[in-house]
Amino acid sequence: LHNQTYQISIPIGAELKLAGNENLQWNFGVAIQPSYVAGGKSFLISTDRRYYIKETSMLNKWNLNAGFETFLTFKANGLIYQIGPQFRTQLFSTNSKKFAVEERLLNYGIKFGISKTIK
Repeated sequence: LHNQTYQISIPIGAELKLAGNENLQWNFGVAIQPSYVAGGKSFLISTDRRYYIKETSMLNKWNLNAGFETFLTFKANGLIYQIGPQFRTQLFSTNSKKFAVEERLLNYGIKFGISKTIK
């Protein structure tokens, strides 16, 4: 069984340079991310934890995520590279309070990015 949601969200965050120079930096970032669930499919487990039912009306329409990360930034050949660990958590349950079982998602991984400044 695979739960699936389609979400629209806007991250709001800040970054702080902890150390470094023009070409190599160590940064820390935090963010909150309000999210609207536009659709999806959800399988809910019964209170006796033996059966599943497909029920999308129990999905919360609004949720809030929070995250933090630390990463290295370095510049080479006109490109900016970023790499480091990232952690994100969902602050409210995926499902409505009417449902007995709460689900709060946790995500962790490695952030890797490449960007170029356009002048």
